[in-house]
Order: sequence, then C-alpha cells, then structure tokens
Amino acid sequence: MESNNNLKPSVLYVDDDVNNLNSFKLLFRRDYNITIASSGYEGLDLLKNKKIQVVISDQRMPEMNGVEFLEQVSNLYPDTFRFILSGYADYSALKDGINKAKISGFFSKPLIESELKRQINNSLEIDTLRYENQRLFVDLTYSEDKYRNTFELAPVGIAHVHLDGSFSEVNQQFCNIIGYTKQELSSQNINSIISMPNTDYNSYKLKQVILEEEKQIVFDQKVYHKTGIEIWLNITLSKLSKL
Repeated sequence: MESNNNLKPSVLYVDDDVNNLNSFKLLFRRDYNITIASSGYEGLDLLKNKKIQVVISDQRMPEMNGVEFLEQVSNLYPDTFRFILSGYADYSALKDGINKAKISGFFSKPLIESELKRQINNSLEIDTLRYENQRLFVDLTYSEDKYRNTFELAPVGIAHVHLDGSFSEVNQQFCNIIGYTKQELSSQNINSIISMPNTDYNSYKLKQVILEEEKQIVFDQKVYHKTGIEIWLNITLSKLSKL
C-alpha cells in the first residue's frame, strides 16, 4: 500500500537528545510527516533537500543553540513557521532572540501535546492563506472585471502602493488587518505604518521587483496596527504594470 506521508504537513524537530527525538516522532507521526535532526547543522542540511512547513527546535544544544539555528532558518527559508522549545521558565530570557529569529511560538517543557498541535495547525491555516495570496496575484492578469472581484472579495489583505509609498488602493481585508479605513489610508504613507524597517534590505528587494529581476518576493514585516500594537504580516510584493 502506498504511504500517505506526503499528504501530511511536514515538521522538522531538532534536539541533541536522541530520546527526545524518538519520543517526539512516536508522539506526532500520525498527524505530521516528521523529520528529526540532532543538531542545528544537521537541520540546515536537511532543509536544503526537503520541503518543510514547520520547524521546531530545542533551545539548549551545543555548538548552535535553538535561537541561533532558527535565525538562520528564518533568513534562508522565510516561509517556514518556527517554534522554540525550552526548559526555561522565564520567557523574557529568550525574548530578544525570539524576536530576532521571528519565531512563531514558544513551547515550555514539559511539552503539552495539545498545545503543540493547536499552534502548528493554526500556522498551517496561515500557510493556506499565504498560498491563496500568491495565487490571487496570478489572477490579476485576468480581465479587469474579474480582477476587481478578486481584489475586493479576496480573503487576504491587498494594497497597491505607489513608488513614493503612498497608497493607491486597498481592499477591505487589508483595512480589517491593520485597523484603518480606506479613507484614512488614502492620506497615509506605507512607511508610516512599518515598524523598524530594514531599509537597506527592503530597498534592495524593492529594486529587484521594480527592475523585474524578480517577479515577486515574500517576506515577514512588522507593521503598526491603528491601535499602536505591532503585528507581523507575511507580505507578497509584486509589480503591477499599471495602477
């Protein structure tokens, strides 16, 4: 009988304790296609050849700790969802590293099975929406009428932005995400809602899209909600021939 592992979501678990690796695989193999690695370096090698959706790493490992490993994963594979597992009771001890690696969630030891499944499944729902977002940008090549319906009714936020950063148009879902009305955004500049932009990196990637060296780029970015709260957005950036 043919295995249905390819139909399961893919999870990479990294831990230097072989007993933890085996226990994790036994516990979650029915729900996910589990890959294990005993070090951050081994995990990075596996990621070169495998399509992984979720990466979970123990924090306390020799040579490369969990945050250091996940920071590299974030840079190389930004579409992955990254989680850290630690025995530390104080989350604040890892807070700076967690933010730097753009970690999606934190699990404390001992691991609670239901909580891990809940967070992974929530992340996979976001992944489905992210795929839909990319598909919608392909749909923009269709007729104007179909495009307009796609734009307004899209389940993901879409914004058209001029090169000077001013908003051309946004859909309602984008407004729902960041808390502004369409009228309020018409007088806003996108740079005013971006939190701590990586100017050099963003300028470089934007230039690649403008010059059509890349059709689209996907990256994570913190923005300010209207309430002042910082939120993470997964952004797909594409160039439109006309606005």
